[in-house]
Amino acid sequence: MQVTKNTEGAAFESVDGKYLYITSTGNSGGPLFRMPVAGGPEVEVAPKVLWWPYFSVTAKGVYFLPDAKTLQLLDAATGRITTVAKAEKGFGTFSVSPDDAYMVFSEAGSGGSDIMLVENFR
Repeated sequence: MQVTKNTEGAAFESVDGKYLYITSTGNSGGPLFRMPVAGGPEVEVAPKVLWWPYFSVTAKGVYFLPDAKTLQLLDAATGRITTVAKAEKGFGTFSVSPDDAYMVFSEAGSGGSDIMLVENFR
């Protein structure tokens, strides 16, 4: 069943089950969209996610990478975007637990990556 009309890419449901967050496909990234799970228009909520798998939906909102070195949070309640962290070498893949308690990420670098666990993340 077709869900979206104007976007395609990775999609994750909000923790409360009300919304679907969708990124566009491709290596150059694109906007992050939100739409009601029950149906409705897709609305742009962030101007750029670096690449389609670089976002994580939690109870607070959506963590995403607008570029390789910056982690931002889109607050689900206010729509406000704030910078949460910067990585000197850049972030690889990452995920934040749905309750915002933990974050796991790889640090980008030449010759491989290290996986890090951040306890008491927020």
